[in-house]
Amino acid sequence: MNDDRKLEEAGGNAPESVVSQEKKTELPAGAEATPDGAEPAKGAERRKGRPTGRRPAGPPRPPRPKVPPEVFAKAKQIAEKSGIPVGWAIPVAQGEKTLSEQLLRLRLRDQVNALQAQGALTPRYASEVLKGNLDIERAKAESRLIAMKHQEVYYKCHFQDFAEQGQSVGVALVGKRLLYGTVTLNDKYAIKLKSGEEELLLDKHDMKFYFAAGDKKQVLKQVTWGDKETVLEQSHLKRLKHRVDIKARVYLDAKEQDKAITWQTVENDVLRGKVVFLGRWEVVLETAKGVKVVMLRHAVKAVT
Repeated sequence: MNDDRKLEEAGGNAPESVVSQEKKTELPAGAEATPDGAEPAKGAERRKGRPTGRRPAGPPRPPRPKVPPEVFAKAKQIAEKSGIPVGWAIPVAQGEKTLSEQLLRLRLRDQVNALQAQGALTPRYASEVLKGNLDIERAKAESRLIAMKHQEVYYKCHFQDFAEQGQSVGVALVGKRLLYGTVTLNDKYAIKLKSGEEELLLDKHDMKFYFAAGDKKQVLKQVTWGDKETVLEQSHLKRLKHRVDIKARVYLDAKEQDKAITWQTVENDVLRGKVVFLGRWEVVLETAKGVKVVMLRHAVKAVT
């Protein structure tokens, strides 16, 4: 008996195997059906039955407008006389650019390429210079700053030097407190200061600056202390909203130009000196008397 006769004898109910074969959808070669029998997702190419994640190629890009022969001939003459590439001479021939502008752009490109080869200019700032968005000297300074931030010394804490040398240190804290002692432990967020018989745990966010205790007299003469109205409570600087973010480039410019800056703390203490060290958390100022004071960047209010 044929298949039709079998279906009639079964009361019109076909076995699942027969029905599934009749309803089975033919798929393109190399493709496989989805679990629910739906068609493959649109917009995805398939390779060996799996989506590649790439969309099908769109319409071809329109061809570039052809340069009229007379313009191209003129551009070739300009290129031969000036020594610039023909592609750079075409805008000159079309009147879009002057020859002087193109020559300056080419010189700038050569200068930027040379600086990149020397490692003095990062690709990020090189492109900004070529676009005309950034001065080349500013770009070089920003590149130096990036290089500095990738050095280990940028994250140095000078408390570690005092701890290793066993040198006594003076620490100025918010609340007009001034403590002296020896650093016995330098942690990321705090230090232990042995002052006499007492060992104190001091949070770094409460500190404004510190210095070698042996320079106490000279430092205190150089610092102009703020008035009593600006006394802050302990842990005031723990909250970021109470801090002023002076960008590192301000300190770097002062350091490279070897000029003195005036540092004002959150309690209006003022100290003037030259930047001799710039770090992530600390800036070292050297006063006119040659005394070095480590300033905490989180405790600055203004720099002029």
